[in-house]
Amino acid sequence: EVAAQARGVLRDVLDDARRTGRDHLTLTSATGRLAAALPALRKPEGWAEAEFVRGADAGALAFFGGRVAALDPARLRRLADRCVTAAGAAPGADLPLRPTVERLLGAAPTAAGGDGGTGRASAATTAALVGALLVRTGRALLTDTTRPGELWVPRAETETGTETGTETGTETGTEAEPAPVPETLSDAEELHFPQAGPYTPARVLTDVLHTTLFRHWAADHRGLTALTDDGHPVRVTARFTAGEGPGNGLTVRIAAAREEDRALLAALLTRRLARACPDAAPPVRRTTSLPLTVPGSLRPWDPAATRVRSLTRADLPPRPEDRVALVDEHLDDERARQERLLLNEGFAGHDRPDVHLWHTPEDHPTAAALAAELTTLGLRATYGEHRTDPLTESTLDARTALLLLTPSLAARGWPAGPLAEPYARLTARTRAAGRRIRWLPVTVDGVEPPAGLPDHLHSFDRYEYGGEDNRTAHRGHLDALLGGILIDRTRS
Repeated sequence: EVAAQARGVLRDVLDDARRTGRDHLTLTSATGRLAAALPALRKPEGWAEAEFVRGADAGALAFFGGRVAALDPARLRRLADRCVTAAGAAPGADLPLRPTVERLLGAAPTAAGGDGGTGRASAATTAALVGALLVRTGRALLTDTTRPGELWVPRAETETGTETGTETGTETGTEAEPAPVPETLSDAEELHFPQAGPYTPARVLTDVLHTTLFRHWAADHRGLTALTDDGHPVRVTARFTAGEGPGNGLTVRIAAAREEDRALLAALLTRRLARACPDAAPPVRRTTSLPLTVPGSLRPWDPAATRVRSLTRADLPPRPEDRVALVDEHLDDERARQERLLLNEGFAGHDRPDVHLWHTPEDHPTAAALAAELTTLGLRATYGEHRTDPLTESTLDARTALLLLTPSLAARGWPAGPLAEPYARLTARTRAAGRRIRWLPVTVDGVEPPAGLPDHLHSFDRYEYGGEDNRTAHRGHLDALLGGILIDRTRS
């Protein structure tokens, strides 16, 4: 009943969009009515403020912060299918998302579920939606944080029959990876899942790379070869055969220079398939062989995110079951990060920053470094303003304010520091307007909070940044801060 009410309100919003000719509507009476209905609905991460878009290309869609609801999600899925097909027909497997979406919509706008071409969401918005859907369903991978509009789409499966290539895994190579030579066969574990359901070979390959355990990789039409952070090779192939019979279903083969890497990936993929297909039988296991030659041409895994996001072998717990649980959770977080990047990149008109950093002029380099890392995590971060009025205005535009508690600020004390006056002015303004801003103080280099810090600027969460060269601790601090920001977005 509540869902039906929300759909009715959403249709009113879309009617408003048609009448006004605008792609996006915010802060209208209709959005207010929809927001009133939302508390009774489940609100995942990012359902903070509602913005709406409609278009002949993507169907009737509603944005809720970083998440998307669709009145007709099948239309969006069909456009995603066409993008995968277009990527598979092109040389290589890289998909420049926006121009591909523009070309496909221009060639056959009604095939994507349009209304005769009378209206269309921006190409950037539609491409971001399609890209987020491909990443979320494990059919594509964002390869570089600095270019979120480019995805790698695995040319991994056929759903109507067997693939080319031998049973030992000597698949047809591409320009990026020469065909492996037979003399380098290595022991491999084969997992055969008769009931794979939505867990496709493409999803197998993207799951492996989304672990962030691998620093370099190359792929062909059925599998990939990757190097761990300490340079050990792994080879994973996946094949899907449709129909009935003992040989049909999903077959995954894993070879690795280290037995522990092979065991980790086998347990991880088995766990994820069981979650995707709760009724599926356990895999049939056997030992086979697979080439483990490292290609001469490898591509790096997201260089900008390596320090901020990637796992290393040192991060993995000693117990195998704990390792699998950690990597499984990290994989989902990585997919969510890529989804945020795609939506932030393509959401035309959605330019409010997620966070605005408050800091002293002396701490500009620290603020710049933290803002860059938050951007890599898929958030919009602004910083660098020190004048009273612009600092107040910039903070009003953001969802969350981060206060950097640094040695330079502690040395001055809060009342004598440069941030006390703009904070007092901002507090008075928001109180008068009946509004509240979420503050997340961040302790830098382990400093104690400055004397005289107002109570509202203390945080029981004790977010931290810097202060040590421990890479694992650094990433843990960023993860905690990211979680605090996203929770605030959900509450707002």
